[in-house]
Amino acid sequence: MNIKEISIILLGFLALLCNTSVFAKTTTQKANPSVLPAKTDTNDDPRTPVNEAYRREINQNSPLESPYLDKLFSRTLVRLIKTDNCVSSGEVGVLDWDPFINGQDGEVQKLVTRVVRRNNDKAVVEASFLSFKRKESVLFDMVLEKGTWRIDDIRPLGKDGNRTSIHALFADAYRNTSNTCTCVSKAK
Repeated sequence: MNIKEISIILLGFLALLCNTSVFAKTTTQKANPSVLPAKTDTNDDPRTPVNEAYRREINQNSPLESPYLDKLFSRTLVRLIKTDNCVSSGEVGVLDWDPFINGQDGEVQKLVTRVVRRNNDKAVVEASFLSFKRKESVLFDMVLEKGTWRIDDIRPLGKDGNRTSIHALFADAYRNTSNTCTCVSKAK
């Protein structure tokens, strides 16, 4: 056999290998979001609601919708989100992008959450990840309500290097709005 024949046989073997289910399974796994955040089942860990929110996000269930709102977010932020949902009446509201991925489209790969700062009833958690090979950093202001950590604000890093507070966006949008939505009165 000469080098040309050996090369053809090797190329054929590689082509066969590429069509096997082992290779396909590996490719599929790489196409999926990398790793779900570790479950932190303790009320003592302020990362718990952030990890759960990203678990929902990765599974394409928006954490900004029921039934996750009351489980993951502070009463204040829940009220602002529900006001936005009510006022926008099914249309795009104040948030026309997903603050968890910092864009309209994105993915979460190589997610790492860490506690940046913590005192008695407040904490800041950072989520860092790759979205389409771009590094993202989102800060979460956490508050302890009735013994459970809740997300009180989401602050993605903007292209200008500043952080956008969704709490402030909602509050500014509805500061001068009369509270005429009947659904808002139902918010806890």
